[in-house]
Amino acid sequence: MPVRVELMQVILTSKHFFKPFDIIYVTTFILIILNDFTMKTLSKFGLMLALAGSLFMTSCAGYYVYERPAEPVYQRPVRPYADAVWVEGEWAWNGGRYVYQRGYWTRARGQAWVRGYWEQSPRGYRWHKGHWR
Repeated sequence: MPVRVELMQVILTSKHFFKPFDIIYVTTFILIILNDFTMKTLSKFGLMLALAGSLFMTSCAGYYVYERPAEPVYQRPVRPYADAVWVEGEWAWNGGRYVYQRGYWTRARGQAWVRGYWEQSPRGYRWHKGHWR
């Protein structure tokens, strides 16, 4: 226990962190901490990291459907003010299917709204969200 406190004090009070001896102290400190972890703890951490990575990659992939859904027809509301910009309706994945979200008026952000579109591929149709450009 005193060795850890001493190493931590050396690391925190060092003015020139990249001296060779400081790097040895940092390496030693890291090794001491890693030796305290059991293999079970490290394997749990690795499993959680892999799960988080797979969830992140799944959310980035996009969802495919076999048939492109029909866009509903509705009347666009009246422009609320002079510089309002119409943002077209979007498709969002919800409950295992694409759900249409109606368009809306918003303030121009100094950019133009690029409407979303359907992309067809061998896997099916996939929606690309609209964005400001």
